[in-house]
Amino acid sequence: MLRLHGRAIAASLALVAGRTASLLKTAYDETLRGCAPGLILEDEIVQALHATAFADRLDAATLPGSALESLYPDRETIADVLAVPPSRRLLPVTGRVRLAPLELRARAELRRRLGRR
Repeated sequence: MLRLHGRAIAASLALVAGRTASLLKTAYDETLRGCAPGLILEDEIVQALHATAFADRLDAATLPGSALESLYPDRETIADVLAVPPSRRLLPVTGRVRLAPLELRARAELRRRLGRR
């Protein structure tokens, strides 16, 4: 949690399993967006990792090109994501492909099949 005058301005949810910390979600006060509180918090997390060794690895769960990339210069791909469209052919999802359109289509199809609007 990053605080300014006692007020939370950024928070990060991390899961530590084994010796790997996975940063699942970071949120920040949008009114302070120009000050990059989320990025400042991520930097604090990296410094805390080095200072306290609370984990051996830190998974930032970010795509290449994100604002956090400069904090993680030794990036390593740990998984490939595969999406199965209605045609049942495997479609590799890499880079900056967004899954939101697939999710929206899947939800619409589910609603249609269940007879809901």
